[in-house]
Amino acid sequence: MDRGNLWISMDRLKRKSFLKYELKKQLLTAIKKSKTAPYLRRYRGAFYLSNIPTSVSKVVVNNRCVVTGRNSGTNGKTGYSRFVLRSESYKSNLPGFRRASW
Repeated sequence: MDRGNLWISMDRLKRKSFLKYELKKQLLTAIKKSKTAPYLRRYRGAFYLSNIPTSVSKVVVNNRCVVTGRNSGTNGKTGYSRFVLRSESYKSNLPGFRRASW
């Protein structure tokens, strides 16, 4: 496995684990911060929230190019790095993008 595919597979794994725990984290956080919930329920919410792994937060998910695995210079709309975006737009494979001319 080359390095680009390794980064892509690691990024996919991080995104999967983030999606797996995101709803649970939001619910437990809402229970923990609720002022109307009983004290025991808030305590349990905080306890279960502390048992969720820290590696599934949104911060660890990087924007990576879906073709090369490059993490810097990634376009948010397409998910391509700047080099792939440039080559694909020159080939006219991306709708809405065209070569700049003025």
